Amino acid sequence: MTKKEWKIKKGDKMFKFNFYDVLKDKVSGFSGVCLARTEYATGCIHYGLLASKLNKEGKPFDNYEWFDTSRLILVKKSKKTNKNKTGGLEHNAPSF
Repeated sequence: MTKKEWKIKKGDKMFKFNFYDVLKDKVSGFSGVCLARTEYATGCIHYGLLASKLNKEGKPFDNYEWFDTSRLILVKKSKKTNKNKTGGLEHNAPSF
């Protein structure tokens, strides 16, 4: 990844992809909407994608598939913004 691909702002890395972008994994071919992202202390950034297709039972998938930035390509840039964060429940929060 080149320096130009990472935008530097106040010493922090900006994320390469945005929420609601449609991304595709170059290795598996899996594609989905970016609804989560995680930055690890090691510098790795993973994106959580939710499949836009239905499962075998005709229902939406309810778990994210996680991929490293280096494996993803942008399929469609989102026009939607995430300015009005509600702080609501996680989409697939664990249950006990």
